Amino acid sequence: MKKCSKQLVWLIATLGMVGCGSILSPQSQRQIKTYEIVDNSLHDDNIPSCIPPKDNAILYVSPVRASVPYETYKMYYTAESYSLNNYAYSQWIVPAGELIHQNIIKKLVLSCSFKNVVTSTAIANANYRLVTNLVSIRQEINPANNTANAHVILSTELIDLEKNTIVATFVFDEKQPTDVGPTGYVTGVSQLITKYDDQLVNWLQQNAK
Repeated sequence: MKKCSKQLVWLIATLGMVGCGSILSPQSQRQIKTYEIVDNSLHDDNIPSCIPPKDNAILYVSPVRASVPYETYKMYYTAESYSLNNYAYSQWIVPAGELIHQNIIKKLVLSCSFKNVVTSTAIANANYRLVTNLVSIRQEINPANNTANAHVILSTELIDLEKNTIVATFVFDEKQPTDVGPTGYVTGVSQLITKYDDQLVNWLQQNAK
């Protein structure tokens, strides 16, 4: 009986050590992936000289302001009415508004639409100011979870700084079919921002005169 008791005690102690080892051993954590928004038309190595520019005006581009909750690094999606979720292991490398702002600046510079494109009024006395608000940026997934759309809404104003008046307003509200998931979402958003940038350049050339 004593022999059986010793064996039982040894077995319990062994199991306890195995259990503690599994609990105390390092646990691998899933890596968070970061993404950026890329205007697909900005990869051309042939950078124009912009001499002379299409317009001698100077454009001041304000930072893109994002509405709540889109001012964060989170990548949002919705799969049903009145719900908004974010991908737990995927995020923007910087807030989406900053990524969009970077693309706008590059696009406007390469378009040669203005004598200069600045991001600070301290750099030069600008003639116009561009103000953009990111109203919404998310992936909309259907209830069956097999199709999705990237949806971006941007509201943009052109302000004449000399007259202190709003020249025109431009609202971009479009969707792009995507694969379900963060990778498809990023691809779709990049396609939409490429489209927005193209429309923005045309809109500015028509109104900043």
